[in-house]
Amino acid sequence: MLGAIVASALGYVLAKRKGEPVFGDRLEVPTRRDFDRRLVGGAVLFGIGWGLVGLCPGPALAILPLGLWQAWLFAPAMLVGMGLFAALPSGKSDAASLLRKVDA
Repeated sequence: MLGAIVASALGYVLAKRKGEPVFGDRLEVPTRRDFDRRLVGGAVLFGIGWGLVGLCPGPALAILPLGLWQAWLFAPAMLVGMGLFAALPSGKSDAASLLRKVDA
């Protein structure tokens, strides 16, 4: 986790210094600091899933070919969660409306 944080931080520092991202049209840095029910609920569900099988999404997908039951349990549950997120009313955490607010 520390390696990912360091790599991400370096990427943000370089992109901010350059003024534009390497692989995008513009640099988008999150500015929201508030919490809503969807964020907290999603974090709780993510933590429960991670705690039950000991995997987060990337490694779970990477080990699917190994046939481990944990990955085969986690991956479909993750897809169901993503589907539920897309199906539920978005409220304040709708990413598209958030970006429109930032652009305005």
